[in-house]
Amino acid sequence: MLYRRALPRATQSLKVEIGGTGLAVAGAVAMVVESVFSPVEVDRRLAAQV
Repeated sequence: MLYRRALPRATQSLKVEIGGTGLAVAGAVAMVVESVFSPVEVDRRLAAQV
């Protein structure tokens, strides 16, 4: 499913692996942190405080 929805260049060097305990949670945390602290989101939040 992942490869059907992505463009060829996006999956060119993509590795899909089955990990051990806790790796799914660590990946989810990383995605949330990247989203919350993205430059666009930080700028938006700082502008809202003024």
